[in-house]
Amino acid sequence: MPKRLEMMRDHFTYFLFTNVCRSLFEKDKLLFAFALAAHLGVASGDVIGPQLRFLLTGAIVVCVCVFLCGGGGWRGGGTSACACGGVGGGGDANW
Repeated sequence: MPKRLEMMRDHFTYFLFTNVCRSLFEKDKLLFAFALAAHLGVASGDVIGPQLRFLLTGAIVVCVCVFLCGGGGWRGGGTSACACGGVGGGGDANW
């Protein structure tokens, strides 16, 4: 029974891919294939959310301090403590 379900799932996935790709432009087929593969990987547990996020965005780190308390931005450069451990106002967070 599990083998039969796996065969049905594989056939349905292939059927879905071929029928959807029929209506897509060539430039969009690769993006659809990636989206389908990523969704199937997450659904099966082979790919976890943080891995997929890293694959899509790369290794970027955005510090909240830059936006909230650094450099006299939209808040006017207060002196409250930053989330990164630095002191706001001059963008001198310890990172």
